Amino acid sequence: MKITIFIKNTALRIQRNSKAQDYLACAVILLLTLAFWNEIAFMGSIPILRDINGELIPWRIYARQSVLQGEIPLWNPYSHFG
Repeated sequence: MKITIFIKNTALRIQRNSKAQDYLACAVILLLTLAFWNEIAFMGSIPILRDINGELIPWRIYARQSVLQGEIPLWNPYSHFG
């Protein structure tokens, strides 16, 4: 299979000899994915729980405190520059 790529009027021809290159590319992509997401793949961690603990729970605490003080919590002034 021949692939021709034109870059600024210059033809660059790439010839693929075997499927071994395809398998190698897939293996590299798989290994990189596992390297960056190893905590999820091997440790059993769920990223949604980190989002809940880091973002949603503090918002609920702020909303509850605001309602108990008689205010309506339209936004959280302690988050993202207020």
